[in-house]
Amino acid sequence: MKKNIIPFLLIACIIAACLPTANVAPTEIKFQATPGPLSNSMTLAPTATGQTSIVTSQEALLFEQDFESGSPETVSELYAKWFIPWQIAEDEGGNHVYCNTPNDLWLNFSFGSNFWKDYAIEIRVKSVSIMSDSYVSLYARRNLESHQGYYGTWFFNTKKANLAFDNPFVGFGETPIQASQNEWHTMRLEVAGKAIKYYFDDQLILEGNDDLLSNGQGDFLVSPNLSVCVDDIRMWALDTSGATTLLPSATTALETKLSSFRIGDIYPQVWSHNSPQGKAFEYKVNCDFDFQTLETCFLWDIDQVVVTNPKGENFSLNKDFHTDPYSGEIARRWVLYGPTGSGLPENGTYIFTYYRDDQIELTQEVQYNQSILDMATEISVKQEGSGLHVKWRPPQGVTPDMWYKVIIWDDQTGQMVASQAYPADTQEVFMPDLPLIPGRVYYVIVPIYNNFGFAESERITFNWLTP
Repeated sequence: MKKNIIPFLLIACIIAACLPTANVAPTEIKFQATPGPLSNSMTLAPTATGQTSIVTSQEALLFEQDFESGSPETVSELYAKWFIPWQIAEDEGGNHVYCNTPNDLWLNFSFGSNFWKDYAIEIRVKSVSIMSDSYVSLYARRNLESHQGYYGTWFFNTKKANLAFDNPFVGFGETPIQASQNEWHTMRLEVAGKAIKYYFDDQLILEGNDDLLSNGQGDFLVSPNLSVCVDDIRMWALDTSGATTLLPSATTALETKLSSFRIGDIYPQVWSHNSPQGKAFEYKVNCDFDFQTLETCFLWDIDQVVVTNPKGENFSLNKDFHTDPYSGEIARRWVLYGPTGSGLPENGTYIFTYYRDDQIELTQEVQYNQSILDMATEISVKQEGSGLHVKWRPPQGVTPDMWYKVIIWDDQTGQMVASQAYPADTQEVFMPDLPLIPGRVYYVIVPIYNNFGFAESERITFNWLTP
């Protein structure tokens, strides 16, 4: 049965953004619906040092990517919206590998499903050029929303490795390793129940026991200005004892969807909204971020999404699947904007409930701790031909995981006509070939975002002249 709903005004949905980040965050997500138990144990036989030790049985594999297709379509890059941090290259033997372009940012890519619990994850890595403090980290049970996860790190210059949990930090140890630059080495993590194990070139080097996080996807992180290549990414199912096991058989259509990476995951969020007009809340849930078209996902044929706040009040979200006509940005989500002045979200647990045919399909919890951003100021605009030059002063405390949008609205109709995202270090942009009508009045805003909310700037009105 559907719950009683407290209605709220839906403000224009385009202000919202949906981009995963990679810094410490106050949001923890707990999933209450996962695929069924694993069974039918079998033995995993190790292979020679430096080679992948993935089992050959497709019945155990959760994920695999060797890049031989020439496409990295099953991995998701954080900064791909603004530049190309990773590219497929061909080595001297004709093998296709995945290599990054060095950058001042921590670069990562993620893969697999947030619903997966007990599994092994393995990747082959070769350093190309390193700095004095260069390292890479392989994550298991990674949650891109709360930025939590278990990780094994390889420090190139000191030739050491460590095993830890991120946010809050929990260390399980550090040890020397035998590793050489410009040679392939294999990193592997195994997470099974409370057991966390780190293998380097098929040798168990570190292990620990922990229950801070029970599920999450895979992730690979590269420190700034480091260049590496990777290959042969594999994930396979384990049972809670750590033995390789067959995949679960799906007993419902929902389990089939949740256990399929290509269908994708869903990411519920509780956001703060700061603006010159006042503070407000935002509730939303996005489909996964690894897609190129306005394709369907788990959220497409859901009938209703209801959010219950810590007070027990229920709010119904609005379905929003669209492609921005100017930037081509794709939204696949359900969202609700609280009215201006409604106040920031309260600290506590928020429950997202998904209905189909009056039946509950899935329930998720989001633990929210209040966070608020400052606004960009000193916004200025200048028409240059058929484009618009926009400049602003960043707020205090901007970090690399944040991003801006420049959004143009028609002042007469109240419709959004152009929206474009930009990275955190941007202070001015030129938006070419705008579809604006001469003689019409428009206004521009420059909101700034992080993974917990956004701050909307003042509105700057301008008249559009004939180019």
